Order: sequence, then C-alpha cells, then structure tokens
Amino acid sequence: MSGTALDIPLQIDTAVDAVPLRSVDELVDVIREGLAAGYCGELEVHDRKDAAARVCIDRGRLAWVHCSTHGEHLGDVLRRECGLSPAHLRLVMTRCRATGERFGESLAALGLVSMCALREALRAHLAAHSAHVMALGEGLRASFHPVEHRYDRRLTFAFDDLPWRAPDPASSPIVVATRASELVHACERARETREAPLWVGFVDLRDGGCLAESHAEGLDGSAIQRAVLRDAHAIVSAASPRGADREIEAVLHGSGVAVGLRVFLTSNVTAALIASASARDAEVSIVLHSLAQAARHWQAAQAGARSVGA
Repeated sequence: MSGTALDIPLQIDTAVDAVPLRSVDELVDVIREGLAAGYCGELEVHDRKDAAARVCIDRGRLAWVHCSTHGEHLGDVLRRECGLSPAHLRLVMTRCRATGERFGESLAALGLVSMCALREALRAHLAAHSAHVMALGEGLRASFHPVEHRYDRRLTFAFDDLPWRAPDPASSPIVVATRASELVHACERARETREAPLWVGFVDLRDGGCLAESHAEGLDGSAIQRAVLRDAHAIVSAASPRGADREIEAVLHGSGVAVGLRVFLTSNVTAALIASASARDAEVSIVLHSLAQAARHWQAAQAGARSVGA
C-alpha cells in the first residue's frame, strides 16, 4: 500500500483529518498495516451515505469492530449464545460503572460465562460487524485516532480470526423486536430521573401493528398510535423521495396533545420509528438510532429472502 496517504498516520502520534480510500479492499490493507505495525488506537471510517465503522486496535490485535449498518449488540449475542438474561447484563454494567472494568472483564469476574464462551461470543459479534464493514458504500474516508487501550489479550483477535466478507442478508439475525423492547426500557428508566420522550414506538405502517411503545404517565399512548396511523400517508409523503432513508419532523395534533415526532422510515417505506422531539436522553437516543438501523437491516433481510425464493 505504499504511496497512499494512510501510510502517514501510522508514523505519527496525533489524529489526522480523514483521507479518501478507493475501496473496501484498500481499507482492509490499512487495517492489516495497522496490525502489523503494532498500532494502538482507532480507525474511523465513513462512506458517502454516512454509514460509519470503527475498528479498535490494541497493540497489533483487533479489540473491537463496530459498523452502524448492523443493529445487533454484544448483549444480543450473549443472550442468544450464552443464555444470559437482561438482568445479568444490567448486573455486569453496574459492576463496570463501580469498578471501571471493561465489560468482558466484569462478565468473567462475576462467573456468568466462561472466558472461552465469552471469547467465542465476542468473535461472532465482531465477525458480524466486520462483514458489514466490507459492505460499506462508495466515497470511503478514514482517519486514525491513537488511543492507549489495554484489553485482555484473551479477548483480542488476529485479522484472520474474522471473515471480512460482506453479509448475506437472508441469513442475518433479526433484532428489531429486541431493539424495540430495549427502547421501551430505556425510556422508562429515563423518565424516573429526567426528561424523556412523551411517546415512542415502532409502528408498521402496513397493518397498524406496534412492536413496542412507551408513553409518559397520564398520556394516552394508544391515541397517539392511532393518530400516527391515521396520518401515516402524510408522514410517508413528507419523507419523499420514496425509497430513501429519511429523518423528518412532524407534529401530531389528533391525540389530544401536540407531540413533535422524529420519524425514521425504512428503505422501502413500510415502517416508521417515531419518537417525540423531546428525546434528549443519551441512552434513549442511542437505542433510537440502533432500532432505526435494525429496522433497515430487517427490511434488507426480508428483501434478500424474497430474492432467494424467487
């Protein structure tokens, strides 16, 4: 990869502006180069459609890979593969905050899962995200951010431990319902101590189904849901051009209160994630974003399954 602008960041100790990459193959070269050089820090990548990826390297080993186009969390993998409950995961997070330990370290210290099982679950999780990194679109730009990490070496990986292949949408796990459930819990926790959305939910505009919803005390959530479905055509029209992912603002008056709505539409405009504009809580915002990503992932999987069966 000699001659590329990304030779430079590996030789300096400060973050640099993002530089263009010609393809994901060149991105792979950059990751391999960082590993071989014993780099310690993060590689941040964006494509032209604002999909984002982050690759964390700790002393020449892969410690973390995340791509915004993949909606699954490590907690989803641990629940599915290791049988952990949401209560177990909350216990781990409480310990992390109290001790400053990393998530994996606390999980192993509490004896909830063996180190071997944890490593395999983490490998599967990073493998799924690495596949989505390989599916990033055109206009890639990357930047390096040197950071001194100290991960447990047993929970880091060589490049070839992960597949680095674009995902098969038809075989990817569907996590919309999980994300919707987490969204409700995040909203309810936020309301206990601070401002949170008046109403939030994930609504299928095709049949009026609601995967999950949460509303403030004293507010008729079902009335808001009915108003959303009644105004669905206007919401979809406002999010044109048809077929594009959009975040729009709308105001709903038919529920008895005026609620500012943030609407995320999936790529084929069949479902909408809606939250009041007062959503300022960080945890709620993170889960909102994750649920929107999961919804788009779900639509891609449905489209892939249909094409396979055709």
